[in-house]
Amino acid sequence: MMPGLVFALRYRADGVVEELPVDQPIADRDDGWLWLHFNLADGRACQFLRSAAYFPLPVRELLVSADEHQQLQANEDCLYGIFADLVCGLDGATEEIGFLHFAMTETLLVSGRRHMLSAVETTRKELQKGRKIATVPGLLDAILEHVADAVDRHAEDLAGKLDHIEERILADDMSEGRQLLGRIRRIIVRLHRQLSILRSLMSGLSWTAVTPRSFRSVWQRQD
Repeated sequence: MMPGLVFALRYRADGVVEELPVDQPIADRDDGWLWLHFNLADGRACQFLRSAAYFPLPVRELLVSADEHQQLQANEDCLYGIFADLVCGLDGATEEIGFLHFAMTETLLVSGRRHMLSAVETTRKELQKGRKIATVPGLLDAILEHVADAVDRHAEDLAGKLDHIEERILADDMSEGRQLLGRIRRIIVRLHRQLSILRSLMSGLSWTAVTPRSFRSVWQRQD
């Protein structure tokens, strides 16, 4: 049993994505991959992940930490780190930034969050609808792809708000315009900072270098 488990998805060798019950034991299999996603706001989940034997201790500690600095690290057996994502509200992605903690091997992705995240939910829904992602690196790529998509959609929304400010200025009404302009500027600065860090991390990532039990070769720091 895995306390705090939000969902578990298994991609089988036959290409079928299977959603597993979160209140039952999950059996090991030799085919396909497994994605376990936890709610890190649940102390039981953090306790479980700290004691689980999936990864070495330093990996487990970062996986459950309160750290909100984007980072990507690797050892010979796994790739792990923290990425930014937009928090998911009732109507989709919001302007609030959340953080995805993850660790992965060739057949397992363990991830966790303290707020519901837009890219994670989008990827999960696509898999449930039949999207084929044959590898764990491909799964992480899909999540990051949806991070970028969510930010693009949010940028379009900001552009609409800027148009509204222009209309208010042309109408000689600056009161609302100043408030919106200040708010939008703060949002843009925050998003730009997080995306710049993410872009820098991803520039050193090459999945073509993945070999059995050799994840360190995947991640090459770019100076």
